[in-house]
Amino acid sequence: MEEAEISTLTEAGRASWLVRGSRLSSFPLVCAVVNLTDDSFFPGSRASADPSQALLMCEQALELGADIVDLGAESTRPGSDPITETEELRRLIPVLNGLVEKVAHYRTEKPRWISVDTYKPKVAREVLEIGADIVNDISGMTFGNREGMLEVLAESDCGYVLMHTAGRPKVMQELAHYEDVVSEVENFFKLSLNLLRSHGIDPERVALDPGIGFGKKLKHNLALMRAAGRFRELGRPLLYGVSRKSWLGEVTGRPVEERLPGTIAAHAYLLLQGVEIIRVHDVAEAVDTLKVVAALSGRQA
Repeated sequence: MEEAEISTLTEAGRASWLVRGSRLSSFPLVCAVVNLTDDSFFPGSRASADPSQALLMCEQALELGADIVDLGAESTRPGSDPITETEELRRLIPVLNGLVEKVAHYRTEKPRWISVDTYKPKVAREVLEIGADIVNDISGMTFGNREGMLEVLAESDCGYVLMHTAGRPKVMQELAHYEDVVSEVENFFKLSLNLLRSHGIDPERVALDPGIGFGKKLKHNLALMRAAGRFRELGRPLLYGVSRKSWLGEVTGRPVEERLPGTIAAHAYLLLQGVEIIRVHDVAEAVDTLKVVAALSGRQA
């Protein structure tokens, strides 16, 4: 694959990201997690009681400086079970309707975007029609959803987060076997970008997520974080979701509620490697980390 075929670089050497016709290039960005579930791995991200609670969490994230709010209505923690399209939409639609209005207000200050964490083509189509800007697909089109997702993306001008996983959440940790995890994930990204392009979907609409914790053991997660610079050579923005995950517990011995310091350290490391988007549970701390790293590295925050 020729890098020039799939990438557009800004003057600062960063890949830009086309989302709804806008070219995002003022990186890094903070993507805030809001889970419309009662079983996501970090209790602090759950907002399942009612739409008003979820909207309050979304507004707090925007107030604290989040660039993207990522709504997820199905837990994809290791061992979790899927939910139906009907149930996923039942959880999403009331919150998304309210969030579209709130984001319109906050866009008067700076660009803000709505992402929905889903791998189901029907759900993706409906949330895009309501006003979501980005489809965050943990499956990377590997859950038997390839043709449907390609069709949805071809019909839209949304942004797309392509994530690598070893399998569905129920069994993915049992499938964490690699000869060379970095090369295998890199090859997956290259093949997927070519597939998208062959279906008329501009790769400039794609951000890449190595899928930390999704069918990976500690050694795989560490290798994929160390390889951020290598993945950036693909010419697409990188999104890493490392916040409070179990690998941090393995390194520090801390439970999920006490993993914020480790998360901050991991975010600083990734930002110093040029990662464009960090997906976080703790927005204020992430924004401060971004500012400090920018000051120390001489880059604009």
